[in-house]
Amino acid sequence: MKFKKFFQLFNRHAPALDRLPKQKKIIISALILGSGHSGILHYIVATTTELLKDHQVTLLIHPSDRTEFPLQHANLHFIEIPESLKKPVLSTLFHLYILPCWPGFKRYDLVFLPAGNRRLFAHYPPHTVLTFHILPQFSLSHKHDLFRLLYLKFMMGRYLHKAPIIYATSESTKNDLRRLFGVPGNRIRVNYNGYDPASLENPTELSELKTKFDLKGKYILYVSRIGDPVRNHLKLLAAYQKLVQTVGDQYELVCVGEIINGGEQVMKHWNKLDCKRQIHFPGYVDSPDLAGLYKHASLYVLPSLHEVYGIPLLEAFASGVPVVCSNTSSLPEIGKNAVLTFDPTRPRDIAKAMSSVLQSVELANQLTARAYKRLEDFSWERHCKRLLETLQGGADS
Repeated sequence: MKFKKFFQLFNRHAPALDRLPKQKKIIISALILGSGHSGILHYIVATTTELLKDHQVTLLIHPSDRTEFPLQHANLHFIEIPESLKKPVLSTLFHLYILPCWPGFKRYDLVFLPAGNRRLFAHYPPHTVLTFHILPQFSLSHKHDLFRLLYLKFMMGRYLHKAPIIYATSESTKNDLRRLFGVPGNRIRVNYNGYDPASLENPTELSELKTKFDLKGKYILYVSRIGDPVRNHLKLLAAYQKLVQTVGDQYELVCVGEIINGGEQVMKHWNKLDCKRQIHFPGYVDSPDLAGLYKHASLYVLPSLHEVYGIPLLEAFASGVPVVCSNTSSLPEIGKNAVLTFDPTRPRDIAKAMSSVLQSVELANQLTARAYKRLEDFSWERHCKRLLETLQGGADS
């Protein structure tokens, strides 16, 4: 076999797994972690953390990503994939056609592809499951180069149909898979994401937050990386400008998140606003400061055009903050009656939703009470238990 020597190297780095009788051996592809504090990284860390409680987990990972991976555990092992295969085109082709040929997959009880919308196999080892998040790529195609578009439109559907078990993180994503790729609904199982209550513990006091982030008083919060057009910061800034005309300057706007490629357009627009001094971009914020920003916010706004996970929505719920969000993708499904929704393409609609909650204590309290009830359906324990159903024969969604 052409790649025999490569797989021999692979096997030398594969861990010898001693396990307790009830432990399963799980291997996860972490070859698409993304840069910075991406949603994919968050998802892989969250699911790996939960699976490590009872099982042996091996990550396929690039050396540069391993040095920054935030978990260490006696049950956690790594197989490093050469850094030269990290470039997007090579990574995609390697993951599709070469990686599935590795005989070592036979040693594992479960093969987990955590980002099916980014990396698939051309053929699948037994007991392979994949999670699909969301597909904004087809409505925002300008984000991707020609190879990526060809992959999305012509290759993804072909190899997705071959997958043994497909999990979608929402009914909205399940419907996208049926509509775009013709995957039968009975082959897709819905598996909601969880959230990490521990990340919200020990929140920073409001007085300290005001000093650290130059806040004057009450504020509206949005947590998302800045620069991706899906995150819709430009429409939010326009909506906030309209909100100031309604409720005055008593509420500032805090946009937490690192600035990525494209963020310069957001900052350029912000610089032109008359109300720019009331809008803050503190960058990436670690716990417990982030927990404090959630806890002390008057309102959480989520204006995404397509939301991948909705985890910030759940974190706002758990922090007791009323939420207004887009009426698109999975957000109305995740939020149900615990959120007030708006059309994210219309700044006036966003401003109206924010104003409605800010000016009605009764409405804000209703949303908060419903949010605590809604949280009962979301946990990483529940999510990972669902992933492992296939090992016991599974249950149809």
